[in-house]
Amino acid sequence: MSRPVVLPAPPQRELPPQTLETAGAFDPQAWTCSVCGKLRLRELLHSKAILGRQQLVCAPSCLGAERRASGR
Repeated sequence: MSRPVVLPAPPQRELPPQTLETAGAFDPQAWTCSVCGKLRLRELLHSKAILGRQQLVCAPSCLGAERRASGR
């Protein structure tokens, strides 16, 4: 007689850490870039026409904004 095959349980998925708290998370000076999706100060973004609509994107580029935000 053969024994039944027992498969291991799938690994548990961990939830990603919360980047913003749910209570009081709204900051009127912080906006999300439409290209890279990162939260930036409004002064680091500029308006650009994307698919016929004005969107906020990092100024002058997403990589340049990352360097300016980190102070390099």
